[in-house]
Amino acid sequence: MYNSYNASTFYVSQECGDARYSGLTMEPDSNGNGPLPSIEQALGKVKELRRGGMKQPVSVQVMDEFYVLEDTLRIDECVSAVTVEPFGEKTVTISGGKRISGFKKSVFQGTECFAAFIPEVKEGKWSFTDLYVDGKRADLTRYPETGFLIPQEVERDGGGLFDGSKWFVPKKGDLPEDIYCPENMLVSFTHYWIDEHTPVESYDPATGKMVLKYQSRFAVTTQPGNKATMEYYLENLAEQFHKPNQWYLDRPNGMLYYVPHDSSQEPDNINVFAPVLTTLVSVKGGNSPVQGVRLRNLTFAYSRGDYSSPALANPGEPLGECGVGAASAVS
Repeated sequence: MYNSYNASTFYVSQECGDARYSGLTMEPDSNGNGPLPSIEQALGKVKELRRGGMKQPVSVQVMDEFYVLEDTLRIDECVSAVTVEPFGEKTVTISGGKRISGFKKSVFQGTECFAAFIPEVKEGKWSFTDLYVDGKRADLTRYPETGFLIPQEVERDGGGLFDGSKWFVPKKGDLPEDIYCPENMLVSFTHYWIDEHTPVESYDPATGKMVLKYQSRFAVTTQPGNKATMEYYLENLAEQFHKPNQWYLDRPNGMLYYVPHDSSQEPDNINVFAPVLTTLVSVKGGNSPVQGVRLRNLTFAYSRGDYSSPALANPGEPLGECGVGAASAVS
């Protein structure tokens, strides 16, 4: 007879698990046993054991080869002597991104490509600046393709360290004459010891004035060779969409476009993921340290990295993602 209080293994499966099951068996039975649907619920079972005074090591075994996190997996001091690992010889990927499907053949900016409509993007509920296709990072369009540009004018040129600028004016001829939906663009720039990334709030092609959604964290200047020199490039520019493995996100219309990297890729056979979560796993003790927790033989993939600035009205607000890698293995 299965007993939670002398359990050494809890099984997890998003495909066939149920919150009503005990988690003590791989297959459901008539006694209420079967896998749990999430790692979080399995860790909840471990907490129950610890509160009951049980100290035996416990294994949480993930039965799915691909496991999608809905939120950050949080491990606190109430969880101890536990190993989260694959079931058997499986290879398990823990994903912080969502799969995008529904691609169809299309043409965008004169380039044959695949296109998918994403309702959450159109509704303003989701945006991303990293995309992974068949396990590899796809290339966001960039202008210029190599190197940097220096603006003609910035809002506060030559100010103090914390005198950030909210807008700049490119040098004449540096940008394409007609830009499709400038508000889709991201501006990435370096100065001092940091690099910054911000969406474009507005762009006036007549004057060249480009207003940033978030002002620079520190001062910027147009003078070459200065520590504050603003060396910038634009990302997600539609006019640069033409190379294999390149992608473009049209936010107002909720459309994602991707140029296949070779003829083997078809709309119905590509695996496309975009990040949702910034942090996949958080281990944090409260009144005492977390002890005896192991994450073994798991691959963590598709996380996002957000930039924030103390100049924001709401510090910590996400500015956009800068990928931390297609996958990292934990053993």
